[in-house]
Amino acid sequence: MLSKILLLGDSGLGKSTLLQRFMAGQFTAKYHSSVGVEVGMHYIEVAGQVVQLLIWNASGEKRFRPLLPSYYREVQGIMLVYDTTSPSSFQSLQCWLDEIDR
Repeated sequence: MLSKILLLGDSGLGKSTLLQRFMAGQFTAKYHSSVGVEVGMHYIEVAGQVVQLLIWNASGEKRFRPLLPSYYREVQGIMLVYDTTSPSSFQSLQCWLDEIDR
């Protein structure tokens, strides 16, 4: 079974680090900006069945936003990411929800 998950949020929040930590169990404090989208694959077991997670990390940079609708196809879930130390990143979640609704 394949499930496509999309990570969305402002630029510079740590979506790539979150993805790397989940997939490889590694953490790096080094920042790198995602260009367009990064895709990773991870397998988990749910109720005795192996699920293949295809995780898409979309760049939060505004110049890549026109590409977002193409990433929404066949998505089973969207994870909105924000920085708990940045109130503005939390406030931006409404903009991301509006983007998803469009």
